[in-house]
Amino acid sequence: MTANNPTLLPLSELTASGIRAFESLLANARAEWSADDVRSKSLNIAQNPELAAPLDPKKMVDITTTLDTRADVAAFVSDVLGEDAASYGPSSGHVKMWSWFSLILLHQLCEHKSPNKLEIGARPRYILSTHYDDHHRHLVAWPFWASQLHGTTARIFLCQKAYVQGDFTEQVGSRHDLITCRSVVETIDHLYWDEERHAPKVGAANRPDKGEPAIPGTLRALHQVLSQLACTYDLRSMNRDQILKKLPEEFGKYLSP
Repeated sequence: MTANNPTLLPLSELTASGIRAFESLLANARAEWSADDVRSKSLNIAQNPELAAPLDPKKMVDITTTLDTRADVAAFVSDVLGEDAASYGPSSGHVKMWSWFSLILLHQLCEHKSPNKLEIGARPRYILSTHYDDHHRHLVAWPFWASQLHGTTARIFLCQKAYVQGDFTEQVGSRHDLITCRSVVETIDHLYWDEERHAPKVGAANRPDKGEPAIPGTLRALHQVLSQLACTYDLRSMNRDQILKKLPEEFGKYLSP
């Protein structure tokens, strides 16, 4: 922390030892830890010069900022990174920086079961994997990246609480060919975003019973249809309306307001 303002940290990255310390913190988490406990333990790592090294002292991070949703997380990181934000995507090689962000925000990236009980999730949610197939699980890098790629159209992936990955991210974000296709994301937004609720439409992400096929018209059904369409059509060369016209009638119920 800076001597003049103890609520600010310079943009940093974890060292190899810092990554191991963070892994140990996650592995030894206790159910009875409060948000203050988690925040204190995280900052003990972030403040240790052997565990965290500054990347850009000109970029300062206010560690007191409250982040409610994934969209808040994306906006927060974008503000910190500034004009060159686009160069810091999950595949940019800044693995240790993204893990540092997760460390200092850890108390906000855990579900609050009660005032004195937080639930810390699995490692890929906080320590960015070097495999892009797992990037969608990271609770800081991926929301930022989705926002950079798609702007407001990414809202269906970012409206959840900061600690929630969500079915839309799991089903679409895990498919690099789908999440990087602007027309696919626009199709998903058009079908499933509820303007009045500012959330996905009710039932859009419903899961079928075990062993049953996807429920007609839902996100999982769309996932299957898009995979089939991709065998015949170049989805990247199509616009949203062209994709919508190729969808079976079952999706019609989600086209109404």
